Amino acid sequence: MDKAADHARQGDLDYFQQLPPEELSRLCKRKDEDGRSLLQSAASSGCVALCELLVHAGGAGAVNDGDEEVRCWNWVCCRLGLCERGWEGVASC
Repeated sequence: MDKAADHARQGDLDYFQQLPPEELSRLCKRKDEDGRSLLQSAASSGCVALCELLVHAGGAGAVNDGDEEVRCWNWVCCRLGLCERGWEGVASC
């Protein structure tokens, strides 16, 4: 998980695109050493394409209820246009 978290923080889309779907899905459910999801780490990198990949791989299910991660989730949703698509739990942009 540490390696994947580092790649997410760097916005390394290629790394995640090369992973088998099962492995990507498994990683999306885990947390790094600070309790952050891959989606949160990817959002901190500002790589919208990586965030989209992680959302579709199941990364949205790993979002915490904590303030920092909810802000991250809302940022991701706004960038991907999910708030306009009516996704539950998304603040308006």
